[in-house]
Amino acid sequence: MTLDEVYARIDKYLSNASHLPILVDVTDSPQLSKLIMHYNVGNTFLQANKFAILDGFPLMEQLKNRIQNEQGVVFLTEISTYLKLQGEDELKSQLKALLDIQLKGKLVIVTNACQKYLMRFDRRLFDSNRIIFVGDSDDAVPVKVFFISKRIPLNYDQIEIPCVQSLEQLPIMLERHQNEDVFVFTELTKKDIPNTLLDIRVVTSSHDALVNFYPEIKSLNKTYGTEVQWTELLRILQNGEYQWTDIVNAPHILDSIISNETLNNVATNNFKRWIDFLIKKLYGAKENAYLSAVIAKAENLDDFKNLIYDFLLEIDINDTLFRTYYRERKALLSHYEEDANALISYCKKVTLKGTMAIYYLTDNSKLEKETIIKCIESFAKEHSREELNAALRQIYPALYEYLSHYNYGQFSEYFDLYKYSKVANMLCDRFVELAEKEVEERRFLDMPHRAKLIDKMDKKNSHLYFVDAMGVEFLAYIQEQCYRHNLDFSAKIGYCNLPSITSQNKEFVADFKTYTSIKSLDELKHDGQFDYNYEKVKQPIHLAEELAIIDQIIARVDSDLQQGDLEKAVLIADHGASRMAVIAESENQWEMSEKGQHSGRCCPTSDIDIKPDCATEENGFYCLLNYDRFKGSRKANVEVHGGASLEEVLVPIIEITKRTQKIECNLDNSSKVVTSSFKKIAKIRIYISKTLSDVSILVDDKYYYAAQLVNGQQYLYEVELPDVKKAGIHTFDVLIGDSIIAKELSFEMKKEGANERKFF
Repeated sequence: MTLDEVYARIDKYLSNASHLPILVDVTDSPQLSKLIMHYNVGNTFLQANKFAILDGFPLMEQLKNRIQNEQGVVFLTEISTYLKLQGEDELKSQLKALLDIQLKGKLVIVTNACQKYLMRFDRRLFDSNRIIFVGDSDDAVPVKVFFISKRIPLNYDQIEIPCVQSLEQLPIMLERHQNEDVFVFTELTKKDIPNTLLDIRVVTSSHDALVNFYPEIKSLNKTYGTEVQWTELLRILQNGEYQWTDIVNAPHILDSIISNETLNNVATNNFKRWIDFLIKKLYGAKENAYLSAVIAKAENLDDFKNLIYDFLLEIDINDTLFRTYYRERKALLSHYEEDANALISYCKKVTLKGTMAIYYLTDNSKLEKETIIKCIESFAKEHSREELNAALRQIYPALYEYLSHYNYGQFSEYFDLYKYSKVANMLCDRFVELAEKEVEERRFLDMPHRAKLIDKMDKKNSHLYFVDAMGVEFLAYIQEQCYRHNLDFSAKIGYCNLPSITSQNKEFVADFKTYTSIKSLDELKHDGQFDYNYEKVKQPIHLAEELAIIDQIIARVDSDLQQGDLEKAVLIADHGASRMAVIAESENQWEMSEKGQHSGRCCPTSDIDIKPDCATEENGFYCLLNYDRFKGSRKANVEVHGGASLEEVLVPIIEITKRTQKIECNLDNSSKVVTSSFKKIAKIRIYISKTLSDVSILVDDKYYYAAQLVNGQQYLYEVELPDVKKAGIHTFDVLIGDSIIAKELSFEMKKEGANERKFF
């Protein structure tokens, strides 16, 4: 029915003698407004909200009494919205009651979008034109009504959606703004109107406000943040000039927003991390599988911060995703600010993995490095050294480099096993055998004394770095670090004065014009810094700090050499140190008249004492060659010196210079694949861009020396590999003297005559 047709029917009703009410339902708000405007002159318009209590509904009996006593024409408006809030039964019941009122005058009940509820009313009401519909159907577009707690910090000045300050103002606002959502600032909830026919959205928290008012973030669960965090985000979006999409596209703008806003109860950095968490929750991390998995599982920022560490523990090392997750996790955490509590917790939980624990650890942090070292002891009991090397190469390259092979000459096997025994926290049988042999043979005396090596050294434009307690065990690691810094490295090994203590080993300082004293290694071994105490932690976790100190020393040397005035850095130690003498926990059975010194590794001589067979006498001291200690001295905390074991008495004399010329080194194409047989020795050829005389390669922990080719091929060097027999890929390093010039080159070894599968 058109509006004009409705006017005609209303006019006919107003002019007849009937005193029964009629009801006009209008679906469209503009038409409703026109109808009201049309009859707004000379008639009484009664708004239902005049009878409503604060934040409540109309008192229907008062409303009905008022209507019954009116003499003229009354148009009752806004009543249907109130009744819809109370449910379908109340709507039908009250509208029927209003239609049954006996009037003194006339009553036109104006409702809004109620057709589908009125269709089942008595047909006689329709036939007698007492119920009239404006429009052909009840096709009103549903709108949302938001009940918003007044406690939520909204900026009312920026609210463009129609809003009212209490429930009694809702009907007029809703009926005048068709197809528009409406805000009602009230403490009412759905519990107060359980049967409502309207789409009520109750907003009792800042999170509710955000997900309802900002469609971009409507999928974010409330558990993702605290109410304080949601409130701060709401304030920023309400009060600032930026929208959520601006923050997503340029997260750095948070810095300016936060600096201009006062963040109550939320630390600035934590808030920014939380926003980053929300962004990842919404949009994922497509380029990082590990982060995507963590984000999917995390329920809040604290959960995320824990899972970024812990989620890897849920993945079996044989899972196809493990390596990807491990690599991506390590990269992520290297860029995140370290969470000390989460890291400590992770390092405790990882031990539940037993011998597999090391595969879940990285070298990102000092604590993880120490945890790796703690876990190696159990790993070594069930796995081979080759498996340990393979694992460390991936998870802790520095420790792998410490354990890597170095050419110690006649002492290579000894120090190779010493380093492994130190790391694995055990005295392996073969090492014990070698150590006992050294007690008998005292082969260190076959080596030159440190003083003789220094006398022969060219000291011009050199600077001495006196590194207290730097044993030869670190030579492989120092060699690697010099390669990384593009420095040339050369080292010789000599023996120090006995006892192996500083007071007996400082004479070489006078041979240099300038020197720098570095005591950090010695202090670490003596003082038991941090938890570096054998009585507290049996495993050699101090080794992580030892390697860090070596890093600092080489970095300092590199910096000094780059300054230009210095041509050569010379690193010399007064003595070495022994970890084995600590873990052996052995005390000498003989009690001397003098008490043992330096944790019992040496003891002053006296006329009434007989020198033990396991000791040597030098400079008024008995110095132990084995891992005993003289009685009367306290146990060492970390490592010890003063005795005459090889690791205590042998010291490095290292020369480091800048590499002035870049040397190109490649495997010749003819050597990418080589063959060997029972009668044929494998050979490889290496191209080096400089004519040199002391070229060698290190492959499978063994050195092989190269011969320069002649007949016009002076840059090609050929290496025979008589001991390389195993088929497969072999990697190798190339050295000039003691300096590494190339790493991780590789060739494939094939057995000559082995059957190959042919496809064509």
